[in-house]
Amino acid sequence: QNMSDEELYDLFKSIDHDGSGSLTLPEVILFLKSLTDDLSEENIEKIFDGLDETGDKSIDFEEFKTVLQSLSDAGWNRYEPSANIKDEEITALFNMIDKDKSGSLSMREAKKACKLIKDRFGIEEVEDWVLKSDVDHDGVVSYEEFKFSLAGNMMIDL
Repeated sequence: QNMSDEELYDLFKSIDHDGSGSLTLPEVILFLKSLTDDLSEENIEKIFDGLDETGDKSIDFEEFKTVLQSLSDAGWNRYEPSANIKDEEITALFNMIDKDKSGSLSMREAKKACKLIKDRFGIEEVEDWVLKSDVDHDGVVSYEEFKFSLAGNMMIDL
């Protein structure tokens, strides 16, 4: 199931949360964890270091293409979004979406991360999800609301 350059580039852009044109280790860790449970952060770091040919702690698009090729050659499998998610992962994800570090997710932040939310948690309608998750109707999703909504969607253990 090889992807075209265009598909790869779209994927690259969706992982590149800050729009810098290159991927940082935290962006890569979060992305790979959203795809497979087989990789520990340590292994992801090794993959990252191996790909980061320039040693500048970021991966450009060409380096990224090499990574995905090596992953698919190694036979990794995309996992079902309903797999159990650990607290640390929920926290990491929340913090990654919470760009302004306000401790809550705005509609704008959620929309920017909608591909991530969709891929990882199988949530299709992000706007709808934000409105439903915002239990106290303050216009943002707090960490507790976020965790609770994922529990509802994913059947994770709280």
